[in-house]
Amino acid sequence: MRAGIPAFAQTNARSDVFFQINYVNGLYANGDAALNFVNDGAGAASDGAIASSSSASSSTICVNVYEFDPAGAFLGCCACPLAPNALLTLSVRTDPAPGVALGNSVVVKVLSTVGPWCGTPGEPSGGPAIGLLAWATSLKKVGTASSVVESAFRNGTVS
Repeated sequence: MRAGIPAFAQTNARSDVFFQINYVNGLYANGDAALNFVNDGAGAASDGAIASSSSASSSTICVNVYEFDPAGAFLGCCACPLAPNALLTLSVRTDPAPGVALGNSVVVKVLSTVGPWCGTPGEPSGGPAIGLLAWATSLKKVGTASSVVESAFRNGTVS
């Protein structure tokens, strides 16, 4: 490390991708977890193309969230607008798949698209948008003790 440059913990949260994936576990006994999203303002080009860092417009993006059970079965989805520099927090248990009985774990996929209107959940209304950072909380049990752990979403490939 060079002198005068502070060292920070590195996370895998990146805003230059439009598709991200994570998992959440520890949903024991109707427990819940949080999905946290931030729009860093990188936005998207007005024609729906992915904006470059030099041409990005600060715009609202649409956060398209999809939940799957551990075996890969689709559980539900939701789509929410997210303004630049704003925070969106969703409940794993009640937002993407309301009324669906969840097990102890789910897989969460997120697709960020051009906003400000999100359209019908599961049918993104705009082209890809960069600028989304995402984290999920999970409950980790060790013996009789429990703690909440937050992890950044990872870059994914649309499937």
